[in-house]
Amino acid sequence: MWFPSCVAPNALCHKGLVDLDAEIAKCDKKLTLARLNLEKIMKIVSQQDYAETVPSAVQMVNDEKVGLFVSTTKCMLTYRLR
Repeated sequence: MWFPSCVAPNALCHKGLVDLDAEIAKCDKKLTLARLNLEKIMKIVSQQDYAETVPSAVQMVNDEKVGLFVSTTKCMLTYRLR
């Protein structure tokens, strides 16, 4: 099973004690950061002249970032809702 980086299996097994509130707070912080980064990139990508003015290499990097932030957000939301 895959765990988000904020809740690794090692953290869950360390000495048998886990502060779930702290782990949830870490995940919420990472989720908020991923959402903010996604909003920034989407604002840049949605500009009218983006395709014409931004080099293709930068566009590819931005597309990869969007994919990363979307998958991170989905994963963390899925994990958070369990």
